[in-house]
Amino acid sequence: MPSSHNATFTYDDADRVWLVEFPALAGCHTYGETLAEARVHAREALQVWLDEEDVTVDEDVRPHRAAAG
Repeated sequence: MPSSHNATFTYDDADRVWLVEFPALAGCHTYGETLAEARVHAREALQVWLDEEDVTVDEDVRPHRAAAG
């Protein structure tokens, strides 16, 4: 059975990237220039973090994060 973890995907307008964070795994995060790329990187980050091949990313896609200042 695959290991499943929640990930938050947020678009950062300032950097023009999708940020990915795993709330239950402090320090496990990544990004992608597109949502599709961020999804691939999220799965890869989770695999490395857990040292497991069979993982599932449960997505929480959030609205854009406005540029600061």
